[in-house]
Amino acid sequence: MIIDLSNNQFEGGIPKVIGKLNLLKGLNLSHTNLNGDIPTSLGNLTSLEWLDLSSNRLSGTIPNRLADLPFPSSLNVSENQLHGQIPQGKQFNTFGNDSYEGNKGLCGFPVSKGCNIIEPAPPNVLEKDGSKSNIAFGWKVSKIPSEFGRFTGLLYLNLSHTGFVGVVPSQVSHLSKLVSLDLSWIDEQLTIDKYALEGLVHNLTEDLIISDAYFFGGLPESIGNLVSLKFLDLSHSNLSGPIPRSLGNLLQLTHLNLGWNKLSGQIPLSILNLTQLEYLKIAGNSLEGSIPDEVTTFLYLISLDLTNNLLNGTLPSWLYFALSLKTIYLSQNQFSGNIKEFQSKSLEYLYLKNNKLQGPLPSSIFQLLNLTKLILSSNNLTGVIEFSLNNICFQDFVSKSLLMWA
Repeated sequence: MIIDLSNNQFEGGIPKVIGKLNLLKGLNLSHTNLNGDIPTSLGNLTSLEWLDLSSNRLSGTIPNRLADLPFPSSLNVSENQLHGQIPQGKQFNTFGNDSYEGNKGLCGFPVSKGCNIIEPAPPNVLEKDGSKSNIAFGWKVSKIPSEFGRFTGLLYLNLSHTGFVGVVPSQVSHLSKLVSLDLSWIDEQLTIDKYALEGLVHNLTEDLIISDAYFFGGLPESIGNLVSLKFLDLSHSNLSGPIPRSLGNLLQLTHLNLGWNKLSGQIPLSILNLTQLEYLKIAGNSLEGSIPDEVTTFLYLISLDLTNNLLNGTLPSWLYFALSLKTIYLSQNQFSGNIKEFQSKSLEYLYLKNNKLQGPLPSSIFQLLNLTKLILSSNNLTGVIEFSLNNICFQDFVSKSLLMWA
């Protein structure tokens, strides 16, 4: 269910009873003159994927319960009168400053205004061999202590959302046993020496996460040396240049996110080697050419997102035969040709708007029992549409103004 009541002149606040709509997936109450607090009952909307409360007169704080929602991919509370600390959570941490701008009283990540809250130090001191789990440096320090280099037995290092500044000490290159490194959402004033970084990552076998960190110019060929890596997220990191062919060496990779960088050129054919991939996201770049194609590729792929690129050609044949696919996001490209029969019975979201696709729709597309979002606007599709409204929410189906609720 999707509710869009935007651009109206209502009176009063957001009714608490809206929190009982537990099947609600999208809610747009922007530009509606609403005032008062954001009700905590919105935290009951466990199916919610996007929420827009922007350009109203809402006051008070953002309820912490909203940070516990499992699926929100978009939030906009900008241009209100909200104040207090912005809640932190797995999905909330992915929202940018534009979600909150125009609220002078808000503080904390990702806005520039700090909240001046000092967290207590973790209770346990990490021993020299790295045997303890917490580091008792406390959070008052602004630079990463060089003592980190003494913990040579450390396996997992997570410095995300820490607000450290300055230069990462070269001594961190001594942490040669690391299997997982997370440097995501660190202050832009933090820099890291190239050789120190290479020393950190060369033995990683699990995770490498450096999203929104601005550490790289281009993605080095040496990334292909991390042959046991399973999770790679370098999104929002100002990466430029081509995707190196050596990426195809990461045969154990299940998650790959290079989204929202400045990558250019073509997707290398070597990406077809990554047969264990479950999640592939390279949205928001300047990639061109066609998607590499081979029928038996990506048998375990669950989600594909190549939105907002310059990709062209026909949709790859493996897209129709990937039986595990649940979400496909290929909007805002230049794909052409016909849409063929999808074999995946698990498909839930299909976003292909703003391309150059043509011809009739396969009738079987309306028989996919799990399909709830079909977004095909701004293409050159023709023919007769034959469908039932049993399960599909046809938001933005034919034109930008059409909205139908299921």
